[in-house]
Amino acid sequence: MTRAGALLINAILDKYDLVPKNTLVPAALYIIAMSHQPLFLQLHQGIIASFLMIVILYSLFDIYTQQEAYNQVFNAGFMTGIASLFFLPAALFVLFIFLTFFTYRLYTWREWIIVIFGFLINWVFLATYYFWFDILIDAYLTYVNHSYFGIDQEILKLPGISTNIISGIIVALFFYSASLLALHLQENVISVRKRFVSVFWFIFISLLMSGLFNNAI
Repeated sequence: MTRAGALLINAILDKYDLVPKNTLVPAALYIIAMSHQPLFLQLHQGIIASFLMIVILYSLFDIYTQQEAYNQVFNAGFMTGIASLFFLPAALFVLFIFLTFFTYRLYTWREWIIVIFGFLINWVFLATYYFWFDILIDAYLTYVNHSYFGIDQEILKLPGISTNIISGIIVALFFYSASLLALHLQENVISVRKRFVSVFWFIFISLLMSGLFNNAI
């Protein structure tokens, strides 16, 4: 699934002219970034959530060229909700959607409400299922005890030195690339500039989400 996500994000960036044609550099960087965590070398819920978040990015790219992209907005919120069911910190991508709205200057209340409803509908269906089979309280206690937000001594454990070094390099490259992007951003057309900023928020929220990795559901 990591390779599929790499090819998808490369195709999206190529389609919207954010990278040169016929390049696989974004795909290679994505694979490197997703492989530095040992658990990501096998099927993990974080990989599934990551793939869904790339789909969210595509939906938001498509919003900019449409007047009333309610379907794309709902899909973005809905996919974020599904991703959070697999990997709880993925709920932070609601913040990414809102930051993209600010970038695109989408200030009408409909889009914001649609995102919230699209996100919550997954949890409402899940809660209804648990309630129907009378296991709602048990499911809630499971989430509290095993999620990142529960009190767990494992949270205090630091990852290995190699993982810390690679993570530090990724963060440093992110800020270096962001500074270069800011210097040359005005050289692009408006649509490309705004999508570049959206990609910036995408990476920023992804890095923030990775900080909640260890004990998330």
